[in-house]
Amino acid sequence: RIRGVRIDLAPDLVASRPLRVTATVNGRETTDIVTARGTVTVPAQEATSLRLRFDNADVVRSLDPTTGAFTALPIGINEIRILGAEDLRKGPRLFDDAGLPCGFGPEVSIDGQLRAEMSVTASVIQTLTDELVQATPCDGRIVSLGAGKHVVEAASTAEYAVEMVSFEPLAPLPRARTGAATVEEWEATNRAVSVDVAAAPRILETSENFNDGWRATLEGTSLQAVRVDGWRQGWIVPAGAGGTVTLAFTPQRLYSAGLVVGLLCAAGLLALALVRRRSDLVIGPDPDVPVRGRGWLLTGAALVAGLLIGGWIGLCAASVGVLLAVAGSRAAVAGALAGAAAVGAAVSPWPSRLDAPDWLLAGTALTVLAALAAAAAPLRSSSDDAPTQGLDAPRETRTH
Repeated sequence: RIRGVRIDLAPDLVASRPLRVTATVNGRETTDIVTARGTVTVPAQEATSLRLRFDNADVVRSLDPTTGAFTALPIGINEIRILGAEDLRKGPRLFDDAGLPCGFGPEVSIDGQLRAEMSVTASVIQTLTDELVQATPCDGRIVSLGAGKHVVEAASTAEYAVEMVSFEPLAPLPRARTGAATVEEWEATNRAVSVDVAAAPRILETSENFNDGWRATLEGTSLQAVRVDGWRQGWIVPAGAGGTVTLAFTPQRLYSAGLVVGLLCAAGLLALALVRRRSDLVIGPDPDVPVRGRGWLLTGAALVAGLLIGGWIGLCAASVGVLLAVAGSRAAVAGALAGAAAVGAAVSPWPSRLDAPDWLLAGTALTVLAALAAAAAPLRSSSDDAPTQGLDAPRETRTH
């Protein structure tokens, strides 16, 4: 029994939108206003056909930038659903074909040239369970490649995404020989491995992810880095070469230099925090007023920096540092917080810091913000507790 229709409109649809619709069912016309949900109702009845006429619309106009003329766009809809016909919908069966024929599957290009069009064979259940399915070349599976490097690109489709491309040799390849490698030194960023001399080229590989930062040298000669099995780190050892291969993580130098610079900056900041301004009693305008103003300005800058770096949590950490410094000794508070941050950084040095717990990393960063804010806190003025007698006395007395 049909009881109406629902008109679906996409928000980004560039077309006029229907406002009043006349539905004809069994020769009877029913005019209704389209609701906010796109619903048009008719008296419930059995029918084999339904006709819609759009009587009025919210007109959308297009501007021609050349002539400056406006053109009314036609009515557009994305989908029409018949209310009451839900029982007529039949979903696909789990073992129905959901593949793609030749010409509609992924395409494989080698060195910028299209070399193979694919077809995909898959069932509905394989698609719903996100199972890996195989795409087969339409014009045969043999692709001739010359010696050297080749760039292989596989274009996904709207239905299927390409996960990997595999090549199989026409004839069995000789089994690769594995050689012994002796680990002489194995640190986080520096390693040394000894390899024997061999007549054929080999690949020295590790069980770690490929990273461009690693460099390998054999007797002063740099080795070419390769990605093994799509993810592992490896280097090509030339034929006839052997000896000690030195592995070094080159970004470590920049990181160490950053630590030194940061340590010097922290030391300078603490040195400034230890210096206290001392002023003698001066008759006239209070000299502490501009000093206090500059101090609170620096404190405000520290709080804003904490907010920008760490959000509201960073602002809270910076505020705690300022309050502790104002309540106690600024030098002692800044020094204690900086020492706590240094301990947190020393517990998990880089690059092993990547495996450190999140609470330790976050706590160390927030402690650094609190230490910097404490160092920027204003000093308590000594004039608040100084005796005030003699402030109204004249600067000099003359007798005649």
